[in-house]
Amino acid sequence: MAYSLYDTTVPLLIRGLKNTHALLQKAETWCKETNTPESDILHAKLAPDMNDFVFQVRVASITARNTALTADWAWIPSATQLADESSLAGLRACLQKDIAWLEGLTKADVDGQENRAFRFWTS
Repeated sequence: MAYSLYDTTVPLLIRGLKNTHALLQKAETWCKETNTPESDILHAKLAPDMNDFVFQVRVASITARNTALTADWAWIPSATQLADESSLAGLRACLQKDIAWLEGLTKADVDGQENRAFRFWTS
């Protein structure tokens, strides 16, 4: 059985964003249950030299959009902010839009782009 470019990218990207969306929902619930400000999560870092949580979600979102090669593909730099980075719900809404966009792609949109030049950088 042959796999297409669509088969090897789009379903995995959707799954990754759905998992991230679910983690954001859990974080939002935890913040409400423990009276923890969402900003504690949004600006948290696992190490002093890494970017904050908002940046990590932003990169996941933009990586998914950049990785789905379509005929009208255009590079989106990771420095580009998402529509609403001020809350966990805002991040979830942004991811939901990305998921909906990816779910709207068909094999015909992606397949045939295999030989396209593709350079990827996260910053």
